[in-house]
Amino acid sequence: MWGRVRYRLWQVWAGWRDRVTAADREEVRRWLPPAAYALWLRQSPRDQAHTLRVLRLLRTVSEDPVLLRAALLHDVGKAQARLRVWHRALWVLLERFPPLRRRLVAARGWRRPFWVLAEHPRLGAEWAEAAGCAREVCWLIAHHQDETPTGPPEDMERLRLLRWADKRS
Repeated sequence: MWGRVRYRLWQVWAGWRDRVTAADREEVRRWLPPAAYALWLRQSPRDQAHTLRVLRLLRTVSEDPVLLRAALLHDVGKAQARLRVWHRALWVLLERFPPLRRRLVAARGWRRPFWVLAEHPRLGAEWAEAAGCAREVCWLIAHHQDETPTGPPEDMERLRLLRWADKRS
């Protein structure tokens, strides 16, 4: 348990010190088509930096463009609300209490950020599809937090890698 707490504290610290440079944005521009790049820019600087860490970790094991595009866009659905640190912290703390977590989720009012946190994979996949991303990229975004996803073996391997990098970034 304490290892998980230390990890989450590190995430908060990393979020405060993260900066996205012009060189970082140029790197993203090379991986994403223009409409998907515009979508990536909607994310908070914290989420942009996180996706860059995921991309760079994945590049140590794969150069699959589908996987790497999904890495950059997997959390883009979070851009549909202004997520404060306390929203994210409470959401994470309640991972072990699903009934309480579900009670926080509402599409309107002060609970909307929690709805976005719960629905961000689906919301992000819809945005990615509208931006012209490939079906496989959208599928990875939509399922990156599913408990028991099912799909073609190639997609499942990509999903396994995306989750691996997401957890370590």
